Amino acid sequence: MESFFVRFKNVLVLLAVLLAQTILLAVQVRDLRGPSQPDGRKVLLIRSWAVAVVTPFERLTTSFGKGVRGGWANYVDLRKTRQEER
Repeated sequence: MESFFVRFKNVLVLLAVLLAQTILLAVQVRDLRGPSQPDGRKVLLIRSWAVAVVTPFERLTTSFGKGVRGGWANYVDLRKTRQEER
C-alpha cells in the first residue's frame, strides 16, 4: 500500500511551489502609492490585494450595522412619540 506522500507527491510539490511563489511575491514586489499617501511609503503588493479583497465585505457589514442601528433608533423614537400622543 502506498503512503500518502508517495500517492500525492505531484499535488504536494505543486502546493509547495505555489506557496513559495506567493511568499516571494509578498516579500519582493512593492506597489508604489501615488500622491494620496502623504509619506510616499511603499506598500506590499500582497497587502494591497488583501485590502482589495476584504474592503467590500467590511463596507457591507458596516452598512448593515448602521442600517440596523438606524432602524432600531427610529423604532424606539416612534414608540416614544406614540406614548406622548396618548
